[in-house]
Amino acid sequence: MSAKTQRREPRIEISIPVTLQLPDGELDYTISNASYRGVFISCPEPLPLRKLVRFQTQLDVNDEPLQMLGLVAHTVNPTEARENGETPGMGIQLFSVGKETRERWRDYLTAQYEKDPEARDKVRALDVGKVTVHMRTMDQLRTFAGRDLEQGSIFVRTSELSPIDSTVICEIVHPERDDAFGLEARVVDVKETPRRERGMRLEFLALDEEQRQQFAAFIGE
Repeated sequence: MSAKTQRREPRIEISIPVTLQLPDGELDYTISNASYRGVFISCPEPLPLRKLVRFQTQLDVNDEPLQMLGLVAHTVNPTEARENGETPGMGIQLFSVGKETRERWRDYLTAQYEKDPEARDKVRALDVGKVTVHMRTMDQLRTFAGRDLEQGSIFVRTSELSPIDSTVICEIVHPERDDAFGLEARVVDVKETPRRERGMRLEFLALDEEQRQQFAAFIGE
């Protein structure tokens, strides 16, 4: 996986309740900051590093609780917190959440980023991964434009896999010119095996009228 896909989004300051579901009972704390891929839970006694933890949070009073699973990736114990002027707690890397949960979490975080211009701009400026699709003929390029782009998704065979939910630029290479058109897309599924079929399903972000005209000009129509 390239370094481009490893870059992290900025964390956004939030305050939402969270309930840790431990074998010996439940503990109520607060998520104090978050990104698409992780949260920081403020708590007086962080759990051990690498511990798998289930937790539940409420994004809105009218929503169903969100059930999540994560791995303790970073801790700030009370002593460190006092010495460094930080809040004690633990950073949780989100792990193995279902599609509906992932979409709800992403929608919530996107809305929070939009409220903070600085964080929003950092997210938009992230250097994202790139997937190149070489069109062999004009007919193939036209088929892509009329079918795949209109339907909003495509499966791309590639050995360079990006994480599900990450954003990539899908570069469509013109078959007759040394030219490419970049389309922003989200990784919605990854197929790792068998090796000869390895690839990703990409969901294209909606194009506005100007982008559609630019793509039509790229095709030459």
